[in-house]
Amino acid sequence: MYINATTTGCPGACANTISFNKIAVINNTSTANGGGIHTGNASAFPSAGPMSMSFSRLAGNTATSGSNFSNDNTTATVQNNWWGTNAALSTILNLNVAVTTFDPFIVLTHAGSPNKIRINQSSTLTGDMSKDNHGTAVGLANLTEIIGLPITFNGAVLGTIP
Repeated sequence: MYINATTTGCPGACANTISFNKIAVINNTSTANGGGIHTGNASAFPSAGPMSMSFSRLAGNTATSGSNFSNDNTTATVQNNWWGTNAALSTILNLNVAVTTFDPFIVLTHAGSPNKIRINQSSTLTGDMSKDNHGTAVGLANLTEIIGLPITFNGAVLGTIP
């Protein structure tokens, strides 16, 4: 994990810069916004930041809004991350004049072998998280927080996988 934080001008008009690279933010709960990460404080733009994060995993976090990431009044570049879903934006909340750039982001795809099966046959599914939402290779050396994770498909017996 790499964290780099710099603070200037405090107290008063603080200017904070923070960078995260290859971290896991998982299974956290907030009774407000940003179950995984919350940045900013709504006082003035930018109230914190800029913030950057890449090649990280945010999953299983819960909050009133912005389950993985809440940005309040700052600029965040949070690209090439796995958001615990292929619908990254559904876990991100922007408040006030926040600017969050999250695209591209890592997605989960899967393929069956064999692809078509008959009654009472089975298929092996292989998950792949080596590409972003545009189909561009991410680079396996960057995926240390993701490689080797188990994948669970719910309700896939004699049916389809959503």
